[in-house]
Amino acid sequence: MRLFVAVDPGAGDPAAPEHLTLAFLGEVPEGRRAEIEAALRAVAARAAPFAATLDRIGAFPSAERPRVVYRGVGAGAAALEALAASVRTALEPFAPSVGRDRFVPHVTLLRVRSAADQRTARALLEGRRPAPPARSFLVGELRLKASELGRDGARHRTLAAFPLGPTPSDPAGRASFARPVRDATY
Repeated sequence: MRLFVAVDPGAGDPAAPEHLTLAFLGEVPEGRRAEIEAALRAVAARAAPFAATLDRIGAFPSAERPRVVYRGVGAGAAALEALAASVRTALEPFAPSVGRDRFVPHVTLLRVRSAADQRTARALLEGRRPAPPARSFLVGELRLKASELGRDGARHRTLAAFPLGPTPSDPAGRASFARPVRDATY
């Protein structure tokens, strides 16, 4: 299974879902899933929910040569960076390369694959085309997601969610469990 860990900013819908990837594990044997969930459960139990804001436009690898245009996180970026660092450290035994890439908290707006995409990217980055409005969201859980590659690109499916902070039934957070999630495949 190709796995990654994300938070969902909550404004997407099944036709246009969004996620903010904290860690990409890549191919992981199904038999390791329970261990990965236990590691994520422990990270989530130690983290408190917090607010974040999507309010910036940026590009990878640079604005001069955009391959991806994104909506970046302003307020809450430091908390997301800390959460991503904790997730990546916890998942290193399952995917040693999980923490190698620099973490930039963002939601992808556009992948540049054609000349038309290049024009759209330039217009967004130069402010000639309006970006999606800034919005705040609550980071309240981690989601373990599977990514399935197909002809039309990757489809993502949430396997489990891990609420941040101790669970209501156990204020110390010792017995929190993954919450099964019904999530649209996209």
